[in-house]
Amino acid sequence: MALAPIDLQMLFSQLDRVGKEVSAQKDGAVVRDTIAGYNQERLNEIKNQTVQEANDTKDGMQGLKDQNKQNHENDDTKKREDGENDEPQKKTKYTFKDPQIGNFVDISG
Repeated sequence: MALAPIDLQMLFSQLDRVGKEVSAQKDGAVVRDTIAGYNQERLNEIKNQTVQEANDTKDGMQGLKDQNKQNHENDDTKKREDGENDEPQKKTKYTFKDPQIGNFVDISG
């Protein structure tokens, strides 16, 4: 099927529209990326300027009490372990006290 001169005339008259469309499609991707970057930047600024909420605790104060209880239990077990280590050292130490020390005052000089 051959092209008639009238078909060529229509194609040439539409060429500027086709060029604009292709250009808009190419620039559209760049514009979309620019807008997405701008929006992300705005969200980051808002996030930095607002106060962040703390994570929800499971049990509230009960969780803190349980945690304190566990810490005290750990301290008690450490003390027991330290106490077990200290007892043999106390048994091996001998101190000698003289009953005469401190009873007499030497004034001779």
